[in-house]
Amino acid sequence: MLAIKHLSIGIVFITILYFTIVTAIYDMEYAIIHFIIYLPFIIVYLLLPDIDHPFSLIRRIITMVFIFIIFGLLIIFYFYRNDIYLILSIIFSLFLIVTYFMSHRGIVHSVVGALIFSSFTLISYNYITQTFFINYVLFVICFVSFLTHLLLDDDISIL
Repeated sequence: MLAIKHLSIGIVFITILYFTIVTAIYDMEYAIIHFIIYLPFIIVYLLLPDIDHPFSLIRRIITMVFIFIIFGLLIIFYFYRNDIYLILSIIFSLFLIVTYFMSHRGIVHSVVGALIFSSFTLISYNYITQTFFINYVLFVICFVSFLTHLLLDDDISIL
């Protein structure tokens, strides 16, 4: 299925699901503001399962962004000599290398892949905000968006 179909069908489904659940708990203003914040995550996670396809839109975008991030981290490491920047650049580089060797519709097209990629939102949210608050809503939205892609592909597996 093309990326535009994943996005259009997925965004409609996630939007209906999100507002049905969140407006039952919170008011509409809260739901709308947070949906705007979550929308980029929804878009990325609706396309993320195709990161293992060599010609997919998400793979080309992530590759370009990661290359800029890697070079930026290496430049910062060169000037500040803080090892965390070197370690992060190695992690981003390894991710690019691993995605190059992944087979299409392999582990990424599974529930385990959805859990692994969605767990990054929990880890990065806590690191960025410097809090111990876990944003389960963001995790669930990313997980459901990922699974929506798999369901639309009609190719879902546990492993």
